[in-house]
Amino acid sequence: AKMFRRAQEGVNPDLELGVYLTHEADFAHTAPLLGAMEYRKGKGEPRTIGILNEYVNNEGDAWRYTLDALGLYYESARPLLADDVVVPTWSEALDLIDEEPPDAIADAIGPYLDSAQLLGQRTAELHLALAGGAAETFTPEPFTTLYQRSLYQSMRAQVRPTLQMLRRAMSDIEGAGAEDAARVLGAEAAILDRFGALRTHRIETSRIRVHGDFHLGQVLHSGRDFVIIDFEGEPSRSPTERRIKRSPLADVAGMLRSFQYAARAGLVSHADRGLVPQDQWAAFEVRERVWQMWVSIRYLAGYLESADGTLLVPADEDDLLALLTAYSLDKALYELRYDLGHRPDWAAIPLHGIVQLLEGAT
Repeated sequence: AKMFRRAQEGVNPDLELGVYLTHEADFAHTAPLLGAMEYRKGKGEPRTIGILNEYVNNEGDAWRYTLDALGLYYESARPLLADDVVVPTWSEALDLIDEEPPDAIADAIGPYLDSAQLLGQRTAELHLALAGGAAETFTPEPFTTLYQRSLYQSMRAQVRPTLQMLRRAMSDIEGAGAEDAARVLGAEAAILDRFGALRTHRIETSRIRVHGDFHLGQVLHSGRDFVIIDFEGEPSRSPTERRIKRSPLADVAGMLRSFQYAARAGLVSHADRGLVPQDQWAAFEVRERVWQMWVSIRYLAGYLESADGTLLVPADEDDLLALLTAYSLDKALYELRYDLGHRPDWAAIPLHGIVQLLEGAT
């Protein structure tokens, strides 16, 4: 059961998508909706008070499963200390989706590579289900140049306020985070350039209903598979905003960002147990990046195996990379604002994520 603290007037996306995925799409990888409780006053729109989903056998959420896997990875990844380990950059990720990681890396990461690929597949299957509804609220809509300009403007509008917030917080950011912060402060033009790719030409793809707040905490690990839950969307947005159709790559970007948070959280946890000698910190950061990038590549491989050739992704690989970069960068800027405001110790994570996404920027 799930009760809503803010029972807002209007259609609740969690209820709406739950009804659709359970009764129309028959999507197997979510918790079936059993019922809901609504409150209606006079002629006003109903307010969803709570919903009830069928219990799904699980071993906890994918965030916990991932941190457990990372604990083993950081303990067993000693061979990766070699200086000659090549870490893929973000701009190379799509070029590597048909490649297997080097044996030493595959052995170190272990079964989680297959898990990431399966999670990518389930993500694409969710999106294909959401794109298949007969009702207008689920009918896919094309990207248009007008929508692309609107998306660019909304992303662009966040850049300067985020950098101003970062500039004010600089004295509180230490270590490598301070280096990344300085690089991000000097990268306004490069960030805008990444967003600018959204308005250069028409991108042939579609907008659909999406999860809207997709990360490892919104997925249950059921032993050998995954169950996607919690379709409420970002609670800070109004119900109307949360029902707007978006590129499904916004969800994909959310999960890619979640992998970076997990990789760093796992490393910090490992260090807190006294298992990272100070003179090996840089080598452990290489391991962190190796895990993050190869897991991201396998996740994208799983997603694209099901999504390629469908309305979910543009056929042009440059457009695909441009969209993934823009959505990931926008998400990282949002995370940076959130972390600076609520948990400054975490701000180094999105700062480093922004630096990664700008690699190769001129």
